[in-house]
Amino acid sequence: MEQIPYRQLAGGLIHLANATRPDIHFAANLLSCFCSDSGSTHWKAAKRVHRYLKGTANLGISYVKQSQCMRCFVGADWAGDTDKRKSSRGYLLLSAAGPMSWATKKQKSVASSIMEAEHMGLSEVTKEVIHMRRLINSMGFGKLVENRTVIFCENQSAIHLSKNFVYHGRSKHIHTRYHFTREAQHNNLIEI
Repeated sequence: MEQIPYRQLAGGLIHLANATRPDIHFAANLLSCFCSDSGSTHWKAAKRVHRYLKGTANLGISYVKQSQCMRCFVGADWAGDTDKRKSSRGYLLLSAAGPMSWATKKQKSVASSIMEAEHMGLSEVTKEVIHMRRLINSMGFGKLVENRTVIFCENQSAIHLSKNFVYHGRSKHIHTRYHFTREAQHNNLIEI
């Protein structure tokens, strides 16, 4: 594998994923984890992403002036990392009907359930939403952030935990830093 330019291809994919291609962000991040110990399976996967990019080269990011609200989609897997059993989370923040911020990251601590992984993801994306709202407002586009930013999450248990200020026996172990979402909802910054 030393002659194959795996690192260059993985690095190029990361650059594209961070700059203009949110659709390959997860795959590019996953491929970059194997730069120091890549095999033929990783090379084939990287080439597959490259072929996908060639086939979708005509796609681009577009923004619509009429869309005046921010929306965010968030998701997480549970224990997707088979070695350390850590979960990954991802989000896509849209404004003017186009992506303005996106990321996929491995979570810092092991989640004991999918609900906990999603709740941790909601907390992290809430911080990003608040940052982007402040940035947009400081640039003079306050109209875009007049309304609450809607965050879409598919896990009903995580939504319930994020909305309720009551003690939950099965979630008492979740660190308080992940309850940040509740305060943001209470302050009418976001809606889940």
